Amino acid sequence: MKKIILIILIVVSLAGVVWANLSGSHNIDTNDDGYHWAWNDLIGWINFHDNETIEVRASELRGWADSQIGEIVLNCATTPIGDICDDSNGNFRVNNSLGELSGWAWNDTIGWISFDCNNIDACGSAPYKVSIKPAVDGENSFFEGWAWSEIIGWISFHCENDHDPDQAGIQGACNFSTYKIQTSAGSKSSSGSLISNVIDTGVDKPHYNYIIWQGEIKTGTLVSVQTATDVEGDGPWDFNLATQVIPGERASIPDGQQGKRYIKYQINLESDNWLEKTPIIRDIIINWSP
Repeated sequence: MKKIILIILIVVSLAGVVWANLSGSHNIDTNDDGYHWAWNDLIGWINFHDNETIEVRASELRGWADSQIGEIVLNCATTPIGDICDDSNGNFRVNNSLGELSGWAWNDTIGWISFDCNNIDACGSAPYKVSIKPAVDGENSFFEGWAWSEIIGWISFHCENDHDPDQAGIQGACNFSTYKIQTSAGSKSSSGSLISNVIDTGVDKPHYNYIIWQGEIKTGTLVSVQTATDVEGDGPWDFNLATQVIPGERASIPDGQQGKRYIKYQINLESDNWLEKTPIIRDIIINWSP
């Protein structure tokens, strides 16, 4: 039995869509739920919202939080007096890697604030880190964990934290005060689709064996394929349910689409939640028998 393979060379990614969404603005407590507070036992509440400067990006945090001891600056490029990044100021920032924060913030009264125990090689004695995790609503994310200051000690980012990481057991404070920090970043992906032109197999009643794609898929991203066939080539085109596949994996073509000369495909791509990674499609292969 003769088999015919059609290879369509394309390069498709979501890069243009994804990076366009990374240059946003203030994205803390965008639902105005009052979820924009961190806590420290010495200085009290730290407000991440009212000055509307803080932006959670895929690679870093920008802006500054307000407290009774003054601004807590998260990035030397975005301070109340502008960009102060240079060697003398340390080029500091709070880094973000898919929701795992690291690096340093600065306050003129207490100095450096560490967001990850690896910053000071302290993970063996007092492991701590600040993270951002997606909420179940698919629309928001929440900060959790602790930052550390040599002067004021622990800064808690969520009332469900074990209130003092130096003490055993859970000392969550939500029964006393439900504080947390909410962001719209890191909670949902970006998606896009490509629908092909009509493909003429040149065979009146072909048997479609499979469709596969070749390219790259990255952690947290998805690719799915759909097909539609027609006898005349002018539609209507009824695409089957999307099938999630990895590169080189064969997706079958339904029985109801067999024996029809013309075929179209739809490729659906979805980025990771941080809009940082996207699949790349390099070619599509459709295999059929006359």
